[in-house]
Amino acid sequence: SDVGDYIITVSGGAANNYSITENSGTLTISPATLTAVTNDKSIVFGEVIPALDGVLSGVVNGDNITASYSTSATSTSDAGTYPITVSLNDPDTRLSNYAATLTDGTLTITKADQIITFGTIAPVDLAIANTVTLSGTTDSGLPITYTLDEGDGSISGTILTVNSTGNFTVTA
Repeated sequence: SDVGDYIITVSGGAANNYSITENSGTLTISPATLTAVTNDKSIVFGEVIPALDGVLSGVVNGDNITASYSTSATSTSDAGTYPITVSLNDPDTRLSNYAATLTDGTLTITKADQIITFGTIAPVDLAIANTVTLSGTTDSGLPITYTLDEGDGSISGTILTVNSTGNFTVTA
């Protein structure tokens, strides 16, 4: 039976030597405890999102209640944390007989390693030119942004402009 209070009635008691008092009672059916706990997951940026899952416990009487897990993250989402949400599927409308506790999980996307290979930079003869074209490649295919950390000059895109002699430190 569903959650609720049910009257218990007594009837049919009869005896010649006894005075019988029939007292009704109440049967209370309380909600069953149902818990759905989502398993946390972790991937490296670019990897396929793994199957999302968790543990559903407390389903009784063969009720057809299941759990589904979802996230808004994709394999190309930025590195960070994303919620994995759990929802209950109840095609037979039996969930009202349960006190459900849902615990969401976390999908962590970590940064992928990236290898940057610089092209060879020849020494600059300021008497001839004062610019150097920077070149490099990445194993990820992402574009490279250069910054000048040390030296008298500037960078615009892939062009290093040298203003005076000295050592230069460029970071990609």
